Amino acid sequence: MNCVAVIPARGGSKGVHRKNMRMLNGRPLVGWTIDAALKSKYITHCVLSTDDDEIAEYGRSWGIDIVVRPSYLAEDTTPTAPVVSHVIESLGTDYQGNYEIVLLQPTSPLRTFRQIDECISETRARRMECAVSLTETDHTPYKTLVEEKGKLLPLMGQEYFEMPRQKLPKTWRINGAIYYVNVALFLKTCKFVNFPFYPYIMGETSSIDIDNEFDLAYAEFLFSQLGKTDD
Repeated sequence: MNCVAVIPARGGSKGVHRKNMRMLNGRPLVGWTIDAALKSKYITHCVLSTDDDEIAEYGRSWGIDIVVRPSYLAEDTTPTAPVVSHVIESLGTDYQGNYEIVLLQPTSPLRTFRQIDECISETRARRMECAVSLTETDHTPYKTLVEEKGKLLPLMGQEYFEMPRQKLPKTWRINGAIYYVNVALFLKTCKFVNFPFYPYIMGETSSIDIDNEFDLAYAEFLFSQLGKTDD
């Protein structure tokens, strides 16, 4: 089955100036995701969605397809789903019928092609239409406080808040590295998280999400410690 990788990379960014083109371990941030997508044995078509000429030119240097994103889909508050819908429309008659979309955000540079392939393979083996990458939460929500009417109260109730951590249920969070969905399901729901989905569990290191300068510096440190180059 055809599988289209969509890499959304706009020129603007709030937390890190021109984040997608910031250098990380010798290449622009977006380059790590492009490289992983191209090395996947399941991805048959790689598309970079951008509103930025420099990012588009960089994508072309890798030989991937570019979809020029209109400005109204490149705002700070623009959700990702309409961006992917725009890519699907742009594919037109090149891709019809049943195929799969894998959303790969450039902010997950330590996600590897092996993880992408494992996620796709395991989802297909279970005959599921959707997969989302997760990592175990480092701070349990059972110990979280929430403000209600000017007071801080346990989010999950007093009983769980006072329970020893060892007895609390395990919890996971979406790490943003891999979203995999059948195109028909996505067009029906306009969502990447469709329950029930296959939970692809990733470790803490590969789950790093670049949102600010500290994240970028930490990712550089992780690259130096792991000796990661292109796999």
